[in-house]
Amino acid sequence: MAHMTAGEAEQLLRLCSSFQPSATAIQHIVDKVNQEIEPHWETLDTTIRASVETPAETKVLVASLDGTNVLLREPGVRRGRPSERPRGEPDEPKNATYKNAMVGTISFYGAVGAGAEGPQRLRSLYTARMPQEGAGTFKRDFERQLEIIEKPLDPHVLRVLLCDGHRVLWNYADHQARFDDYEKLVDFYHTDEHLSHAAEALFGKQSVAAQRWYEKYRRVLLEQDDGVRSVRRSLAYYGRTRRLSGDRRHALATERTFFRRNQHRMAYASFRRRGLPIGSGPVEAACKSIVRTRLCRSGMRWSREGGQRILNFRCYAKSGLWNEFWETYKQLRRSA
Repeated sequence: MAHMTAGEAEQLLRLCSSFQPSATAIQHIVDKVNQEIEPHWETLDTTIRASVETPAETKVLVASLDGTNVLLREPGVRRGRPSERPRGEPDEPKNATYKNAMVGTISFYGAVGAGAEGPQRLRSLYTARMPQEGAGTFKRDFERQLEIIEKPLDPHVLRVLLCDGHRVLWNYADHQARFDDYEKLVDFYHTDEHLSHAAEALFGKQSVAAQRWYEKYRRVLLEQDDGVRSVRRSLAYYGRTRRLSGDRRHALATERTFFRRNQHRMAYASFRRRGLPIGSGPVEAACKSIVRTRLCRSGMRWSREGGQRILNFRCYAKSGLWNEFWETYKQLRRSA
């Protein structure tokens, strides 16, 4: 059930096992296990996370956070492209609404290998939480898990917080004391996308001038310590000297604001020189592999409780902690 629906699990077990429960029975088993662990979940999760062994080659610990939408079985206004044919009032409440689930990754990185552009990722651990206003439970869980993982770390291991440019994430990180000793970086590939949008605003989409400007300043960001200042100076210069339409001027203002707000989190040349990662790929991938692949199939709608029990199981499976989870669960049953 961490990997597939109850119906799919039933079909698979019919093919390969003498134990052949129905989809309903499988769902009841999952519900029963969840009911047993739910009152003890934080203690159980702490025990499981404490069993993680830090890879011996670890040079960098990277924490990342991101969000992704999940369709909930709750009243609300459905977002997205409107239907071409009228089907009632545009803002008519539906019994489904998208809300933002949160995903966190804790990744261990080694040294940069021969011929590689970045350090080797040794292992990643995942956590995820169904939508909640303010994501308070997710933040507490993530901070607790980070504290557990940090305890056995060699003091020479560098710690990095690496996220995309979403203001909500950085507002949280900048006001959370537990990240004070982390070096902070905006994901380069998110910055790269903004650089591309800036080039289009200045010179027009698919123009040769836009492509040249983008390629030049992409290298500048990656190779020069003051790269982001150079980008900002160029944006300001062309913003003054080029005759832009209202829409392109508005788009340019948006990109200038992005680079201004995040300038102190764009030390890409320094990170590359020291063999540190500059991309938040693990958490981007986790949004897909942990949440969307399992919870966002066609026609799926979730209660917050039902989705969370699947996410708990799925995070352990994807983190390589399933055996640790099952042994801890059996100990919990024996002590009950």
